[in-house]
Amino acid sequence: MGIVQALIAAAGLGLAAAALIALPRRPLVPVVVTLVGMASLVVLAISWGSQPCQTDPAGCGMQRGFEGMILWAVGALLAVGVLAAIGWRVVAGRDAKLKARILALITGVLLGCLVGIGSTF
Repeated sequence: MGIVQALIAAAGLGLAAAALIALPRRPLVPVVVTLVGMASLVVLAISWGSQPCQTDPAGCGMQRGFEGMILWAVGALLAVGVLAAIGWRVVAGRDAKLKARILALITGVLLGCLVGIGSTF
């Protein structure tokens, strides 16, 4: 799998996890998804970091950078989901309608994009 396909897959899984975290009213599913997602990222980081470098140093550095981008892509979406879940509970209370919860998730994703774009300049 190439780096672009891996980033697309990671973003898709991360967005699904963010939706599972941000949208349910009951806190059990979001907590479980957050813990499983964080544990998966830790296992991936340890697994990737413990592999020896088989190529020249430049190639190994690029590979570590790509792995870091994948971890950050999923980690950022998990954080967006958690912040959106906290945000709609604070603003609208536990009885928030689905429209408010979706709006909180979309707002979180857009703010995350702005922060990501702003940090590159």
